[in-house]
This record gives sequence, structure tokens and C-alpha cells, in this order.
Amino acid sequence: MNSITSISKDSTASARKAPKKQLPPVPRERLTHQVQRSPYLDWLIILGVSVSIALVLVGVGVSVYLGTGARLSAPSSNTPRSTKAAFSAAVLQQTLADSDARAAEAAALSKSYSAPKDPSLP
Repeated sequence: MNSITSISKDSTASARKAPKKQLPPVPRERLTHQVQRSPYLDWLIILGVSVSIALVLVGVGVSVYLGTGARLSAPSSNTPRSTKAAFSAAVLQQTLADSDARAAEAAALSKSYSAPKDPSLP
């Protein structure tokens, strides 16, 4: 019995002293090599880019909104110096006459039937 225990002790001692085989290091692939190979990574990139674009657009919208409010509350620098009319009465009368003529023509067209001309008639 003594010999069996000595053999088992010798075999465990030699197993402890034997160097372990070293596995070769696992090569680490770069992130760019994983794109289009890993659907999880692809979706993560798509969602990340979409969220960042949305945040940029929201930021631009908020800045435009706040800038518009600031411009509306600020006093205008191009206020007229006088309230005197800066147009001529002759030009006003001509414009009113043209407007009346167009209104009369539009009323006449809306009351009558309007059809394209027949090309076979002279």
C-alpha cells in the first residue's frame, strides 16, 4: 500500500512541475473590421448616428427659436423718422384705376362662360 501512495504522490508532483502549454494570444480585431460582420454593432452605429443627428437638429432649432424671440423683443433700428406719406397722388390714382379695371374684368369673366377658342373658326 505504501508503494501505491508513493506512485500517486510522484505523479502529482511531476504534474505540478510540468510547464503548462501557453495558448497563442487571441488576435484582437479592430472595430472597423467588425462593421458589417456584427449586426449588433451595425444597429448600434445606426442608432448612435441617428440620435446624434437628431440632437444636433434639435439644438439648431432651439437656437433659432431663441434667436427669433430675442430679435422680436429688441427694438427695431429702422423705424421711420417721419410719418409723412412718401408716395405721389398720381401714382396712387393710376394704381387704383388698374385695380378697378382688373376687378371689372374678373367679374365679367366669372359671370360668362369661358372656353378655349375653336381653331377651325376664322
